[in-house]
Amino acid sequence: MVQGLNHVGIPQVKDSLIGITLLVELGVAASFAAILARGATFKNLLLNPHRSARQKLAMVAMITIPLTAGVWIRVHVPNFLAADLSFEATILMGLLLGPGAAMIGGATLAIPALAHGEYLTLPVNLAIAAIAGGYGQITDREEMWSFSPMIDLSLYRWVTRNLRRPQFDRQILLLVLITVMQFGTSMLGRRYPARFFELDPHRTPTGGTKPVADGGAPGRAAAADQSAFSVQHAELHRVAGALQTGAGARNDCETGEHPARAAEEPRRVRAVFR
Repeated sequence: MVQGLNHVGIPQVKDSLIGITLLVELGVAASFAAILARGATFKNLLLNPHRSARQKLAMVAMITIPLTAGVWIRVHVPNFLAADLSFEATILMGLLLGPGAAMIGGATLAIPALAHGEYLTLPVNLAIAAIAGGYGQITDREEMWSFSPMIDLSLYRWVTRNLRRPQFDRQILLLVLITVMQFGTSMLGRRYPARFFELDPHRTPTGGTKPVADGGAPGRAAAADQSAFSVQHAELHRVAGALQTGAGARNDCETGEHPARAAEEPRRVRAVFR
């Protein structure tokens, strides 16, 4: 449901739709991962510790071609924002394949968005690929495979271990990097909603960029967002006022005719008796 307009005239969406979209996005990601894992070729490339440049490009193609179609669906199909997994896919390609291959994949994922006018998508994807790829090069492969965002399950052990022997935890570093990148993209999408897509309550379900009427100062409803009931109510008041005015004029005419008729009645009676 539309709640109002922000400073650039883009209608806001209820927060409940954000949660539903995130759940659908989780399902899309799980389905896509299951499909890729069933393929023997992708599984062999994924488990291969030493990949050639050709093998890396093959993995990039396997990941980006379906997900680029998902970005295209997000751009052209209303109310299906969950098809865009470019942020998550760019991070995974950076961790698994390195910054070079991840930049190629991120640039490919940005093509539908660039055609839609979201020109900040390409530099953002390249920056995410560089950060994730740089982290993947300084981190042991086993630590990346054991990463989990559910740190609360082992938070007590992590705290006690670092209190006894302070050490640099790369898993916590990865979690912090992902959180910072997600926060940065959210702020960028809120600041430039027509130039970069980000799922937040200040976008339309279709991510449209058409200009609409400005709502003025914050907290004021825009003219385009006024309820149709209030407009109809005002029109009914106007029609009722016009009817009352016409009825008053007709009553005045009838009031003026009654004395004239009353004065003519005795004259008619006298004429009959004569």
